[in-house]
Amino acid sequence: MRQARFLSPSAESTSSLYHCISRVVDRQFVLGREEKDMFVRMMRQYEAFCGVRVLSYCIMSNHFHLLVEVPPKEKGATVTLSDEDFLARLKPMYSKVYYRGIEQMLERFRADGADAAALELKAKFSCRMHDLS
Repeated sequence: MRQARFLSPSAESTSSLYHCISRVVDRQFVLGREEKDMFVRMMRQYEAFCGVRVLSYCIMSNHFHLLVEVPPKEKGATVTLSDEDFLARLKPMYSKVYYRGIEQMLERFRADGADAAALELKAKFSCRMHDLS
């Protein structure tokens, strides 16, 4: 039976470690060499985007295990990343065209002095950072 995930009580002050497990529907053996390689590439993309660190992983043909370190999230903080760091996290996640559009929008907001709009744009994309769900 599923249970709610336990969250570290000190998640706002220290890094937290999570052992994540997931298995394939119907316990089928569908993860071959190519699928495992694709999984690792996607895992590394999400790792870079979310700002978490995958300490260890094991991918088998019907399930996987991840040991993930999640850095502390500042209480009440929306987006604390610089524009450069924010864009660096987005780059592996989106197509070049979409990424360039976000970059141009952010540049336009900054040039026009619309810092609130720039923060809102960053918040839209960064709400999942530091989040394993």
